[in-house]
Amino acid sequence: MNNDITVDELLEMSTHYYATTKDIMKIGCIGEGKALRIKNHIVNLIGEPETIPRDKVPMDKVFEFFHINMDYIEKIINMREGINNGNR
Repeated sequence: MNNDITVDELLEMSTHYYATTKDIMKIGCIGEGKALRIKNHIVNLIGEPETIPRDKVPMDKVFEFFHINMDYIEKIINMREGINNGNR
């Protein structure tokens, strides 16, 4: 079984403003313990944890942590849609 996240899944997740521990686990292909440490790290970086919902962190900060380039993801999606529509 392949646990890698797909481009489509990443794009769908990018539509959510906040990430849960399960989202972080899926994006990073990691376990719960490491995801919780990453989430706590992001909360500490924000500096005002009381401004975000409990047990969540901003999705854009999760993408930054994992060095996910959303422009590249969108480019892949657009290129694939172009090929599927007969354009190149």
